[in-house]
Amino acid sequence: MNTSATRTKEQDLQNNPLFYKNLISESLDCIILTNEEGIVDFATSSISEILGFIPDEIIGKKVFDFVHPDDQALANSTFIDEVQKNPRVKFISIRLQNKNNQYAWCLVRGHNMLNNQHVGKMVIYFSDDSLLKAAEDALVEKEKKLQMQATILNNVTDLIVTTDMNRVVTSWNKVIERLSGITEEEAVGRRFREVIDADYFPFTHDQVADIVFKEGVWKGEVSFTGSNKEKKYLLHTISLLRDEHGESIGLLGIGKDITERKKAEASLQKSELFYRNLISNSLDGIIMTNAEGIITYSGPSVTQVSGFKPENLLGRSIMEFVHPDDADQALQGFKAEVSGESISRYFEFRVLNAQGHWIWMSLRAHNLLNNPIFKSLVIYFSDITEQRKLSQQLIDQEIQKQKLLTEATITGQEKERQQIGKELHDNINQHLTTARLYLEVANEKATGEIQELIRLSLKNIGGMIKEIRTLSQSLVPPTLGDIGLVESIQELCDSLKRAHTFSVDFVSRHFDESSITEIMKLMLFRIVQEQVNNIIRHSHATEVHIKLQSDAESVILTIQDNGTGFDPGKARKRMGLNNIVSRAALMGGKADIKAIPGGGCTLIIELPQSTGNEGNDMKL
Repeated sequence: MNTSATRTKEQDLQNNPLFYKNLISESLDCIILTNEEGIVDFATSSISEILGFIPDEIIGKKVFDFVHPDDQALANSTFIDEVQKNPRVKFISIRLQNKNNQYAWCLVRGHNMLNNQHVGKMVIYFSDDSLLKAAEDALVEKEKKLQMQATILNNVTDLIVTTDMNRVVTSWNKVIERLSGITEEEAVGRRFREVIDADYFPFTHDQVADIVFKEGVWKGEVSFTGSNKEKKYLLHTISLLRDEHGESIGLLGIGKDITERKKAEASLQKSELFYRNLISNSLDGIIMTNAEGIITYSGPSVTQVSGFKPENLLGRSIMEFVHPDDADQALQGFKAEVSGESISRYFEFRVLNAQGHWIWMSLRAHNLLNNPIFKSLVIYFSDITEQRKLSQQLIDQEIQKQKLLTEATITGQEKERQQIGKELHDNINQHLTTARLYLEVANEKATGEIQELIRLSLKNIGGMIKEIRTLSQSLVPPTLGDIGLVESIQELCDSLKRAHTFSVDFVSRHFDESSITEIMKLMLFRIVQEQVNNIIRHSHATEVHIKLQSDAESVILTIQDNGTGFDPGKARKRMGLNNIVSRAALMGGKADIKAIPGGGCTLIIELPQSTGNEGNDMKL
């Protein structure tokens, strides 16, 4: 080939303007010429491929008019640097507006040829950078996602481990590091079973792997010894890890630490066993009911207390087992507890046991109807039958002790009355009678003023003898053993009529004196005496009514007056009323005093026909 001819041809081509014109027009890059203010003077046709404009549509406009607002500062500063021939960057990537008013990423480079005699312009080259920019953005986004995934992986509360298909560890997050004490650097690259000795009971490592390879997933509990030598428990899932094409590339293990839950479960089981044994061996029975009193739960200890098996009580009403006489009280207590108005949570009822006997129970209720776990009324009960028997024995012993004390007191009073009465009758009265005889003899011999004095003395001594005889008779009623209780009370009433202005009536129409003991007769007589004396001293009554009656079971004495009355609460402290109450109690009876200030008084004494004192040696 002729080299000289070739060089001549190349020289001609370079000197030919069409060569450069075609070269520029077919270029993939767009070339724009501007003055130093950025006004477009020329644009190559390739601008149509990039922005959609024909060159004439942009000539005369500022290049900055096509720059995205967010990129204006960068474009301006780079242009000025190039005009001043002090460029800091060779290329910039900015967004330029196309004919459709959309922005396309373009790679832009400026060249200052203002001083070039042939060009005399700023030359700007730019090309479409959209695909490259999109690839860069995708890469950045992917990097962000990877960073986010790594961050999530290390911040989740679950343990996460990945391996390849040969079970060699490829990732190891912070949770498994903390639990096992093994770092990621120590684990990655080693077979999982060599890194940590995990127990998949009842499966082995290989059996779990086979299940995952065949079925795609395995779920279960895993345990291993942790960094603190404490056994750790995981709720674990192992699944196949696949790529974007669905091909298996490894294994993914995700586990949740359930060590504390396992501890709590073990503690709960131990606690449940403890309380189950406690309830089973409790001396108290425990049942639970709904708001209607239907038994929904019965503890094992119920059998020890009532004899019933727990299953035989379920579905039955608790009121079925309450004694009829206690039913109203039990129902009111139950309703008060259900409504939350109960003041006392302890009750004592008679309850039917499995043998058909009524036994005394102490019950305590606890309203847990609003408790989300129980939703019931819990009732605890214990057998207090023997306790009540013992308590009643103590009460009976105390009553008997009081009776003996009262009996001794009354016996002493009666003996003292007899002694005083006998002394008055046999001694003092005899002396007064003798003195009266002497005065009668002296009266026959005396005259004048002396005789008048003797006559007055005889009168006074006669009155004294009469008063002493009456007093002696009241202390030792001679008629009780002779004429009986009714006649003795009648005689007392007659003497009252003679000595006082008030009216006294005595009724004994329905009284059988032959059915009562001598002791009871004396007690009734003393009570009548005591109350009549109270009426005389305190009531200012004008009417007194005494009634004595009896039936097969009891004797009833009623004494009523229309006097000034009194407050029974205060009057009970008086000796007279205390004596009456004590005498009635000694005979196994009771005294009922009904009085109001200004409304008189009614005393009712009720004594049983059989007092238990028939064989008593009390001598009155």
